[in-house]
Amino acid sequence: MLDETPGIETIRGIVRVAEYNANFAPGLVELHCVLSAEATAPEHPAHQYFLDRYTWVVALMIEAFSNAQAAGQLAEAVEPASAARSLIALSDGLQVQWLLAPDTLDMAEELRRYLRPLFTIDF
Repeated sequence: MLDETPGIETIRGIVRVAEYNANFAPGLVELHCVLSAEATAPEHPAHQYFLDRYTWVVALMIEAFSNAQAAGQLAEAVEPASAARSLIALSDGLQVQWLLAPDTLDMAEELRRYLRPLFTIDF
């Protein structure tokens, strides 16, 4: 669950979602990957949904990284908007790789490996 004020716990929530999806919702991961790829076509019925979803989730993560920065939790060289976009891109890309070879990849751990150096606190 995401916290009320986006910050470090919101970012940790992305990792928890990856853990949950791998263990309890592989069909939803597959559905998301297939539909989001198909919806890149402007005429696809889900096109606007995915545009809105990415706008929302990237904005939420930018706010979370910005708040972590304001709290002194983000490493000095990290730019919140870039980190947010990279996190969402990594998460989506890992889902595809995991669907192709689930026994070779731990999505949550890969996200943690990306995130750890971005923070001044334990992640």
